[in-house]
Amino acid sequence: MRTGLLQAMARRAGRWPLLPAAVMVLGLAGTALLTAQLRADGARDDRARLEGEARQAAGRLEAKLAAYEDVLLAGASLFGASREVDAAEWRGFIEGMRVQQRYPGFRSIGFAAVVPERELDAFAATLGPGGSPVEVHHVPGFAPAPGGAAWVVQFVEPLEPNRTSLGLRFDGAPAQREAALTAAASGAMQMTSTVKLVRDGAPGFILFVPVYGERPVPLEPERRAAATVGWVFAVFSQDEFYRGALGSLAPEVEIAVFDDGTAGGGPLFATGGPAGRESEVRRVVLGGRVMRLEVRPGAAFPRANAALADVTAGAGVLLALLGAAIAWLLQTWKRRAEGLAERRTQELAEALAFQNALVDGTGLAIIATDGRGRITRVNPAAEALLGRPAAELLALATIEELESEGTGRGFRGLVELLPPGGNVQREWRYRRPDGRYLQVWVAISALPAAEGDRPAGFVFIGRDVTAERAAERDRDRLFEYSLDMLAIVTAKGRFKRVSPAWERTLGWKPEELLGQSLWHFVHPEERGAQIARAQAVLEGRDAHDLRGRFRHADGSWRWVSFNASAVTEDESYIVARDITDIVRAEEEMAEAMEVLRANALALEEQAQELDRLRVEAEYLANHDALTGALNRRAWFHQAAVHTPTAIAIFDIDYFKQINDTYGHPAGDVVLREVARRLEAAVGEAGVVGRIGGEEFAVFFTVPAGEAREAALRCIGEVSREPVAVSREQQLRVTVSGGFAPWQEAPEDRPLDALSATYEAADRALYRAKEAGRHRLAA
Repeated sequence: MRTGLLQAMARRAGRWPLLPAAVMVLGLAGTALLTAQLRADGARDDRARLEGEARQAAGRLEAKLAAYEDVLLAGASLFGASREVDAAEWRGFIEGMRVQQRYPGFRSIGFAAVVPERELDAFAATLGPGGSPVEVHHVPGFAPAPGGAAWVVQFVEPLEPNRTSLGLRFDGAPAQREAALTAAASGAMQMTSTVKLVRDGAPGFILFVPVYGERPVPLEPERRAAATVGWVFAVFSQDEFYRGALGSLAPEVEIAVFDDGTAGGGPLFATGGPAGRESEVRRVVLGGRVMRLEVRPGAAFPRANAALADVTAGAGVLLALLGAAIAWLLQTWKRRAEGLAERRTQELAEALAFQNALVDGTGLAIIATDGRGRITRVNPAAEALLGRPAAELLALATIEELESEGTGRGFRGLVELLPPGGNVQREWRYRRPDGRYLQVWVAISALPAAEGDRPAGFVFIGRDVTAERAAERDRDRLFEYSLDMLAIVTAKGRFKRVSPAWERTLGWKPEELLGQSLWHFVHPEERGAQIARAQAVLEGRDAHDLRGRFRHADGSWRWVSFNASAVTEDESYIVARDITDIVRAEEEMAEAMEVLRANALALEEQAQELDRLRVEAEYLANHDALTGALNRRAWFHQAAVHTPTAIAIFDIDYFKQINDTYGHPAGDVVLREVARRLEAAVGEAGVVGRIGGEEFAVFFTVPAGEAREAALRCIGEVSREPVAVSREQQLRVTVSGGFAPWQEAPEDRPLDALSATYEAADRALYRAKEAGRHRLAA
């Protein structure tokens, strides 16, 4: 039946190639549809890869400059720690840091000092190696203004290739002066615009880090600039720097670097190979300057699906041509060709079925139209996305009717701008029949023209991005309305995004923070410890309550507590809040506690002083102030308490003559020494007391015989050696003593045995004096 139909069509058409043309158009349309889908997928993947290469290029520049910044900050710390750094110490620092090995790319690294003009000659006289003189010279073409301080290169390493830099005065060069002043006022590293290097005239740039002579460093920019005593600087060849950081990315991508602050200028650097038309633009802050990177696909850029699309297109065209040839043979070869045409038609149907399976099996929504916009093909993913069956979509007069269901407009105008083979990407807000709105990403491709200059049809490839956009909006709202300060920072700690709360809380506008290092705003005294604590973030752990002082835009310091998430995909999320009032409350509480502790300590000291005074008063009440022996009242009280076994009374012989001859100070010395010798002689056998004038008494607690021996020792001990009353004068001193063992109380005073014994010893003392003194009478 089918063969008869073909024969009839062949007889009616005669030699007109109707069937071959139909077969060819059908094959080319299917091939164009599949090829367009593959190229659209490939273009999306290519764009994502190009964006990744651009991020990598920007990250390399940031990482390279951050490494150089660490070296310069370390050098500034060396000068900040000592005012007496010399050329040998600077060379030792560079060699110890292994700058040439670990940080390639430096032309030179050195220190430039701020020198008052009146001291310039003396400064230059010892500037060279070994303290030799060096001539101070300015940057060629830029003479400094008279009367101002000179900014002179004092040290530079490596010295030999850069010897001409010693003594270079650069305060007259506009680019160097602007960068140096900006660094001094901000306290951060600053890059110059492009300058001609002194060594060989090549284009390059210089990095400056300030060194301050005042500690702590002032907060106000004007005072900070005035406190600057010099700069640690590093010189780079522009081409060598960017080629070292970006050259390895070519030839997959070609990169051009522009200074965004220089209007209309050419690129600072370009890799130089052939590049594609599409580009990805990234901006990166390097040393305070905004650089624009334009990244384009290079000669070796791996185009996604390009080979597959070419193979598919070629195979489809071949199949279409083969089908057309078979159809032609069917018309020309009659019956013999009919069987062959049937087989080839089956093969073509299988090929088209394979193409249809590819289209229907993809997860992307695909709609194909003819050149007038009428829908000719819808895959299941498109039915699911739009919420309408294929039959309903195919019944639409034009795709414009589908567009009217959504909130987007301008598809027809957009399509009319597409030339054959062109493509474009857009997003479309679509309202499904169930009332739900979707945000749809759409790639539109124009099929090659069948005739004339209008496309033969269009292919629309889309996917639902509603959830992605909602997540982005939620994050945007969170950033916009959060009372806490939210930020996204890189693994190096540089701001990528900040919430408005930063400006409300700390006064910094977003554009003042983006690209800057978080640690530049942390108090210098706490920066090292905070960076060490944040190391956990780089190791894949969250960090909590990183508390420290953060610089406010007005120059003051505010206490901030912030949490940081672990770094993923070179990003970390930070949540911070101002806790200045809390810290001040804690400090006030600590001060109050310190006052309470001080008061308690003062009360304790007062109590100790009262105890000391009480002990001292008790001592003075019971002891003789001159000799330290018990006084008369205390001695009699102790004698009454201890029930003595004997009492001895001693009197210093001729003591009145000592006072009259040598004075009372000499007499006081004699009294103190006699009391000391008596106590030494008595020891544990009794207790010595001064009972008046030159008289001493001892009550004994040992048996009477031992007590008498102790009393005799007292006589001998006092006279054993002279008493030194001054450096030139020594006196021989003796005592007379009366001894009495314990006496029974008189009959009329039965309770006064102590008085009786004391009176007996006193009578014995008088007998000893009458007998010639210096003896003991019992």
